[in-house]
Amino acid sequence: MGLLTQELVRLGLDAFGIDLSPRMVALARRRYPALRFAVGSMLELGVADGSLGGVLACNSIIHIPWKYRPQVFAEFHRALRPGGQLMLSLGIGDERRHFDGVDGVAISLDWYRQQPDEVCSLLGEAGFEVRERAVDEPEPGSANAPHGYLLACKRVGIGQTV
Repeated sequence: MGLLTQELVRLGLDAFGIDLSPRMVALARRRYPALRFAVGSMLELGVADGSLGGVLACNSIIHIPWKYRPQVFAEFHRALRPGGQLMLSLGIGDERRHFDGVDGVAISLDWYRQQPDEVCSLLGEAGFEVRERAVDEPEPGSANAPHGYLLACKRVGIGQTV
């Protein structure tokens, strides 16, 4: 979260990070004290309607149960101004994984792979126009799964301008 936020700010954007985990937010604040981070949920971003020019959800929706994706995309749509940009990165596949620990640390973490066509359909239903999609295929013989990238924008309604 912090590294991407730092890069966006370095590029001149008014960026901030949101994470569900208070520990992750505390870590980001320690590593990047000049940047803004808040505890929050993709289901309720805590920003005004139409107040954001863009949302970057880098490997974020992989932690949302599939049934909640329409709510997440509706919240992104609500928060973005007309013409606002949404960029998603996601692991491609159909499986769900659960982890009780990582590197000896006890956690409870669910991880959901996504199908790009399905995500594009859900984004369309939420009021987005998918502009670009790309798939990064792993090297032959690699244990890694393909990774997807989607760029969408909030549709501009009749009488609205960007």
